[in-house]
Amino acid sequence: MVQGRKAKAKKRKANGEFANATTLRVKAQDVQDIEVTEEELKEAMEEIRTRQKGVSATCWDLPICSSSISDYEDIESPIFPNTEQYRLRYATYRDLWRKGFFLTDGFKFGCDYLAYQGPPDEVHSRFMVRCFNSHCSIAPQTLIAMSRVSSQVKKTILIAFVSDDSVSPYYMETKWWRVK
Repeated sequence: MVQGRKAKAKKRKANGEFANATTLRVKAQDVQDIEVTEEELKEAMEEIRTRQKGVSATCWDLPICSSSISDYEDIESPIFPNTEQYRLRYATYRDLWRKGFFLTDGFKFGCDYLAYQGPPDEVHSRFMVRCFNSHCSIAPQTLIAMSRVSSQVKKTILIAFVSDDSVSPYYMETKWWRVK
C-alpha cells in the first residue's frame, strides 16, 4: 500500500498533476525500486486498523434502510404505462440501444429521444428521434417543424416507424424537408 502510494506520487510528479488515470496506473515493476521506512509502515498499519473498526471521528454509522420487514410493501411486478405512445417509444429505445446508441430525453428539441454514437458527456448527439405508428400519417407541419429545429441544431432527423405486429422499428433518416 505504501509502495503503491509512493509510486503514484512519483508518477504524478513526472507526468504532471493532471495526467490521466492510465498514465498514473501503478504496475508491479514500478513498485520494485521503492523503499519503505518503518514509520511509514506503522502509519499504514494504523490506517488499516481504523478502517477495520468502521468508525472514525468524522463520520456516523447510519443504517441505509429500515430493518423492519413490515415497513415495505410487496410489489408483484413494476407498473408500466400501457399506452400506444409508450409501446412505440419502448420499441425504438430498445432497438437503438441494441445497435449501440446512447439515448437521452429529446423534450428540449421537440422529439422523443436524442441518439448519441458515444457517451453523451463526450460527443454531441447525431439524431433527433421521433417515434410514429406505421399506419398513422404524419402532418406536414410536424415534418417542417422538425426540419427547422434539426437544421438549427445541426442534427439529423431519424423517424422510427413501429408496426403493430413487430417489435423492431424501421427508420427513415432525413436532414431537411423541402416543400415544393
